[in-house]
Amino acid sequence: MLALALAARAALAAVLAWVIVAPFEGVADQYAYYAPFGAVVVVSTTVMGSLRTSAEVFLALTLGASLGLVVQALSLPSPLAVGLVVGIGTLLSPLRWLGAMGSWAPISALFVLILGAGQPENFVAGYLGLTSLGAMVGTAVNLLMPPLHFVATERAQESLREALVTQLEVLAEKLDEQSPAHDVTVLETPERLRRRGLAVEDLAAQALGGPRVNWRLLRRQERANRVQERGSALAALALAVGGIVDTLDRQAGPHEVRAPWRSPLGEPTARALRATAEVLRAVDQPEGRQRYDEARDLVDALARAVPAVPAAELEDRFAAGSLVLGLRRTLDAVEPTAG
Repeated sequence: MLALALAARAALAAVLAWVIVAPFEGVADQYAYYAPFGAVVVVSTTVMGSLRTSAEVFLALTLGASLGLVVQALSLPSPLAVGLVVGIGTLLSPLRWLGAMGSWAPISALFVLILGAGQPENFVAGYLGLTSLGAMVGTAVNLLMPPLHFVATERAQESLREALVTQLEVLAEKLDEQSPAHDVTVLETPERLRRRGLAVEDLAAQALGGPRVNWRLLRRQERANRVQERGSALAALALAVGGIVDTLDRQAGPHEVRAPWRSPLGEPTARALRATAEVLRAVDQPEGRQRYDEARDLVDALARAVPAVPAAELEDRFAAGSLVLGLRRTLDAVEPTAG
């Protein structure tokens, strides 16, 4: 359904851009196809994204076209001229104010150099003007029919939540058994979990941000707020679970957990990990509050067991304290709201 809506919006923007330039003659008639091209480029983004992309398209095309005109005026041999515009354009493409459209700078320069040979001014006017016009049409379509990315964002969040549940369950198995039931390679590194959490948070912020220019979001503000809050919670959750993975892995070999974690901490640690996984699994479910309270009790039980670690094993005691902190942070990120 999402793909169908995107296709319809892109098709409408392209048709409108073409219809707008069709009555004109001269340069507009000669290079009319650049208008729908510019429209399609921006229409697939968010409303705020389309406004930003339109500006970036104009800046990148202007920079590239200027470069192409300068090199063309030097009357250099074709191979040298091509290499020069592509090389300089590529060096300029990372400029911050070009954003995601920076790669268009060398392409624009190359178009002006090759396709604009003989009548560079007309080509630049058509290419730059019509593509920018199309981008504005695409932005207008996005304003009138703003996209909603609830489904894609919620799917990404659900995927991360399931991955975090798996991490906790595998860690519990590593504590319970000499040979875990799951492949231990399923465990992700703390850095990988952190990146996934930040990516999900950014996706929610970018896709569902800017409600003032997205009238459809205004009508679904409660859902949008909930999805964005969950994105932030999952980012914190991924960081906390990553800390748990790091804590236990520092105490373990590649496939097993050191003996001190089996007694007296092994059993309460495994129970706390499994209970926390159940809380994540029961998010937004009726039994969520009960699961949460049970997990809190088990994490508190683990905290009370920490002093039982032999004084000679201070490293294990410190790691256990870090583990309790990570579990509490995890539960804080998904605590059910009252009522």
